[in-house]
Amino acid sequence: MIPDDPVIGFEAWIENKESKVKLNEYRSERSAAKVGESSYTGCYLETIDEPFRICMSKSPGYIDDSDVRISVHADGNQLYRRAWLKGDNAEQTFTQLQEEKDGKYQTSLLRFAPLPTTDDPDKVTVNPATMQNIGIIEITLECGSYRKVGYKEDQIFKIESKIADEKEKKFAYSVSGTDTTICERPKSMHYRFTPREEGEYLHRFIFRYRPRLALIQMGIIDEPEESVSPPLPPPPIRRKRKSEIINVDEDEDDKPDIGDRVTEDIKPDLAAKRVKYLEEELRRVNSQLRNSRKAEKSKNDSIDLTLDD
Repeated sequence: MIPDDPVIGFEAWIENKESKVKLNEYRSERSAAKVGESSYTGCYLETIDEPFRICMSKSPGYIDDSDVRISVHADGNQLYRRAWLKGDNAEQTFTQLQEEKDGKYQTSLLRFAPLPTTDDPDKVTVNPATMQNIGIIEITLECGSYRKVGYKEDQIFKIESKIADEKEKKFAYSVSGTDTTICERPKSMHYRFTPREEGEYLHRFIFRYRPRLALIQMGIIDEPEESVSPPLPPPPIRRKRKSEIINVDEDEDDKPDIGDRVTEDIKPDLAAKRVKYLEEELRRVNSQLRNSRKAEKSKNDSIDLTLDD
């Protein structure tokens, strides 16, 4: 998202960690600063099932006249606080959750996941007030100045688990971690921040993330029309081949394989009966021919055995 006001000079977006493709944004809105409230840029964000990262950059031509403190919250939990020093134009990215569990430091990749639910009222940690923060990633920018303090272990923010009532589940998603790795807690340069004006933010970016199905049901994005497939053509009519002519002059051992000439259209049982019938007829005809030839030879007469068509 890019604010309308060029004076702000920052851009924020969320992208797939591996492919670096920006996630789809819908219904972007921008609000100017009011008394007691900073300007903000907001949108609805379509979630993905893969790890993601949060990114920020300074716009070209931005008048970099002060340090900026970046704070990132998700679902009401603070995830990061980082110094963006004057003159540092490098892109800022946030890819990991940093936690300490059972006395061990661990990091996890950011991901969207369904909000855990329970039917046990004693285990529910989400109430109507905290539910308002579920599904929101908010980035705040504050102008001021930093001074070095020294190298210290990285700061870890406590991330409270969110468990909702099963009856209240409405496509709720939350930011959690995946691919957790246990490692040593790193050290880095720490700074102390002095705001230009206490409690005054330069700008806020608000991402209201939802799965695609929820965005469709909310009317944020239009549901794609189902494509109607054309009717399938009728199956082709299969024609049965005519039976081949059988040469009755052939001996029984040399007769053609009648079974090979039966088409696949005929059912197996009918084909078998037909083959058997033809074989019997062939035997009968051959037998009659042999008997007739023997009888004719005995008479010493020449008889034309040519059959009429």
